[in-house]
Amino acid sequence: MKDIEGYEGIYAITEEGKVWSYPRQWKTGFGSGYNRSHKGMFIAQHPTPRGYLTVGLLKDGKMHRYTVHRIVALSFLPNPQEKETVNHKDGNKMNNCLNNLEWCTQSENVIHSVKSGLRVSAFGESQGH
Repeated sequence: MKDIEGYEGIYAITEEGKVWSYPRQWKTGFGSGYNRSHKGMFIAQHPTPRGYLTVGLLKDGKMHRYTVHRIVALSFLPNPQEKETVNHKDGNKMNNCLNNLEWCTQSENVIHSVKSGLRVSAFGESQGH
């Protein structure tokens, strides 16, 4: 497990794509404020309309939503060529395990999706297996 950059000591991520919220206490904004706390937990992930799993990370009272596969890649996957896109090797957008992810260019990602049958080519045919 590794702390998520920018959220050190608040959230961490595993190589399997599970996001851990460290134990903490906070006050709610209601009335005089209620003390809330948790002992640490894995947080829920929610799919986008396109099928990618996301998590909401809270810091300084602001919630930001991130895709889990990108957090895993940024946390664990070297990117010496500074490619901008994270590809799911098996085509399963919910399989965010480190061994299923790779950095690629946008064009490499499109080629992969056509070859694996996930996307129809410009000629109207799948180029899958």
